[in-house]
Amino acid sequence: MLEEITKLESPIDVMLLMHKAFHALSERTEKLAARLEGGGDLQAFEEAFEFWAKQLIYHATAEDKYMTAPLTSCQPARDNEAEHAALVEG
Repeated sequence: MLEEITKLESPIDVMLLMHKAFHALSERTEKLAARLEGGGDLQAFEEAFEFWAKQLIYHATAEDKYMTAPLTSCQPARDNEAEHAALVEG
């Protein structure tokens, strides 16, 4: 059962909500992609994919700025930022 969030006690609490929303958006986009094999709506998929990609880039950029940048002596944080940079360039 998913954890229900009833209040936000810290800014980090928003991350769980963001991840849940992003997961739902990803699932919707995947379903639209799967439907294309049977003649699904290409325009609906393109719109969903573009929105998904924008959200992914926004999330990665915000995470790098607010979550990992302050971790100055943390190699996993730098690795995460490098993965995000490759994603943006990609």
